Amino acid sequence: MYFRVLDTAAERCVWSVPPIDTVPWKLRTRELVVRSIDSDGAVFKVATTEGPRLEDLVRQLLVDQRAARLDIHLAMDDSYAGHAVRLPGSIEVVRSSGTENDPSVGEMQEEPELIGAG
Repeated sequence: MYFRVLDTAAERCVWSVPPIDTVPWKLRTRELVVRSIDSDGAVFKVATTEGPRLEDLVRQLLVDQRAARLDIHLAMDDSYAGHAVRLPGSIEVVRSSGTENDPSVGEMQEEPELIGAG
């Protein structure tokens, strides 16, 4: 699954958009609060993390198909710091029953395109 994390600078200027599957340096140095937002705009999960662990947390939270986007806030004062989205066309491996312990077995399944992700 591919994702993009956009900090406030990237939201203002296209030249500041970070590469796919990376976390901007500014967010890597802070303690953060990440909120999972569904397609109706409701928060359904909240997690805190240190900046260096944000990439793993984003992957973990975006696996849930209910998540349309993740809002990222600074833990210190809860100010908005950016957001993360799942990129369309991401492919995820789905395990067949009875093969949970065999990492070489699995089907490729394309994720559905999200509506209202922004």
